[in-house]
Amino acid sequence: MKEGYHFIGIGGVGMSALAHILLGKNIQVSGSDSKRSAITEGLTERGAVISYMQKETNVSPGKTIVYSTAIKEDNPEYLEAKRLNLPILHRSDLLQSLMGEKNELVVAGAHGKTTVTSLLAYVLKLAGLDPSYAVGGNSPSLEANGWSGKGDYFVVEGDESDGSFLKTKPYGAILNNIDSDHVKYYWETYDDLLNAYKEFISLVNQHHLFVYNFDDPTLKKWAPQGTSFGASSGADVRAENIIEEGFGMVFDIIDGQKSLRGVRLSLVGRHNALNATGIYTLASRLGVSDDVIRSAFASFRGVKRRMDIKSQKNNITVIDDYAHHPKEILETVSAVERAFPLKRVLKVVQPHRYTRVASLLSEFVEALSKISENLIITEICSAGESPEGLITTEDFLDALEKKAEFQYVPTESLAPFLLKTVQPGDVVLMMGAGDITRESFKLAEKINQESDSILC
Repeated sequence: MKEGYHFIGIGGVGMSALAHILLGKNIQVSGSDSKRSAITEGLTERGAVISYMQKETNVSPGKTIVYSTAIKEDNPEYLEAKRLNLPILHRSDLLQSLMGEKNELVVAGAHGKTTVTSLLAYVLKLAGLDPSYAVGGNSPSLEANGWSGKGDYFVVEGDESDGSFLKTKPYGAILNNIDSDHVKYYWETYDDLLNAYKEFISLVNQHHLFVYNFDDPTLKKWAPQGTSFGASSGADVRAENIIEEGFGMVFDIIDGQKSLRGVRLSLVGRHNALNATGIYTLASRLGVSDDVIRSAFASFRGVKRRMDIKSQKNNITVIDDYAHHPKEILETVSAVERAFPLKRVLKVVQPHRYTRVASLLSEFVEALSKISENLIITEICSAGESPEGLITTEDFLDALEKKAEFQYVPTESLAPFLLKTVQPGDVVLMMGAGDITRESFKLAEKINQESDSILC
């Protein structure tokens, strides 16, 4: 292998995508992380050398060091790299260099980026275009969350959370929605975030390949140059007659004078019909045939941590989902309740980041008050933040109890609590961007180990 890159925090989903791309180019990769995971094991299988302790001796001369926004400047490996005067790249700069001269297809927006990026890459893959891609999640339909293809296109998830999507050079793009998130974490004000999106739109090279959601009120108001999609009548490309069928759906796509009737999608939630319509809009304008798009939509196997069914044993369904914004939580609960209309849904929410909860407190309280039946709340996942000057879990619970009924359970107690609470026929929906995913695994494992007689 060629000399090499060292990733500080290689187990992060964005970092691991870049590591996979480098490994695919036969470039040496090493890295460190605080714990083993399916992501790090997958990288090890492909040849990466990973240490599960971050320390100075992991960094050696001749390496280029890669870090993400989550890595602090007092990190021992970061400090050692500076002492050795090694090249140090933010992951977004490495991504840009890896994209090189390929045509960048960038997926941006507050919600749904990972699903849209994964499905767009899958559509182009089935079309024989052999795209490269870097995705912020793992899909069973793709080889890995990062891939170095021989084709002309590079499909990438544009991250607005740290402004790195402004480093991209979009040949074409899908802009799904705009919402208040990451304000006070990276952006000082909501206007700062809006201006960043406007700048991103201005970066798109081919206006006919800029696709945006007409149902989003901000994008509808801006009416940027491009092609709009949505469910409303003013959209250039429309999703109509959406019928949800269990954990899937069928709908029509109307594109000017052309109609695609009975399009099947193996995802749940009306929002995913809109996601698919945006993907169709861009892919069709790249020359992908309707038949390939239909086939890809029907066979796509989703993304892990997005409506991810962990167990259905003993007539109990455990679902792990990444929803962490009030709108995402509401949409996810609504989709699951429509998919399981006759079942009791236990809704477990782990709030994520003190900055997010503080800036969206009223939105969280309002959203959770609408789904308060069988609602379980756990403590705020810090994601490395300090609550000082922001909000505490106690503050959040005090605000919530004024409008909603819920039960508080610490994260570490979730699995045993739910095992005692759940009944045959129930659906357990666990939502959050933090370590709640571990609890969904624990619960699923315990349910799988228990006999029907114990659960009845």
